[in-house]
Amino acid sequence: MAECPINLTNSHIIVGNSSNEGVDVAMSGDATIDDTGAVTVSIGLGRLTDVITNYANANMFLGEDCGNATASSTGMTALGYQSLNNVTSGGTNTAIGSGTLRFATSGNGNTALGINALYLLDTGGGNVGLGVSALDNLTSGNNNIAIGYSAIGSTLVTGSNNILIGSVADVPTSSTSNYLNIGGAITGDTNFLRSI
Repeated sequence: MAECPINLTNSHIIVGNSSNEGVDVAMSGDATIDDTGAVTVSIGLGRLTDVITNYANANMFLGEDCGNATASSTGMTALGYQSLNNVTSGGTNTAIGSGTLRFATSGNGNTALGINALYLLDTGGGNVGLGVSALDNLTSGNNNIAIGYSAIGSTLVTGSNNILIGSVADVPTSSTSNYLNIGGAITGDTNFLRSI
């Protein structure tokens, strides 16, 4: 194998210039490459601000200012303006829609679908928000399910294990846990319902 006549910097590539000579350059724009040859492609204005120095595995980010890939984040999917914008650790979170999981810094297994779903969630896990603004005020809590436009409204902030279905289905207090509300027609404590 012939030796390359160009001194190549770590994580750079050789590109032909206007004089038809190979030159050492760093990849730029919407793609980066690491020293193992792994290429990361991100689409969206301002998307690659952190990916260049904080490569993560199995992450996909599409949209302006979405995702904040770090070495400790894996299996993240973000689609939409500022979705999963503050994540620093955790994994397997899915955010589809503008502002989904916008302030999540950690947590695993959260799914947000709809503009601002799980918007303020910081550290919870296993939460599912389906619908515009579903679970949008929840900051911490685990295993909540909200389906519908603004399901859980603005009330729930720290509760866990709640199931709410229907537009503006809500809970009694900001820290309610183990509560069921199906369209306001069926409501109650899920611990009580389990014993029936």
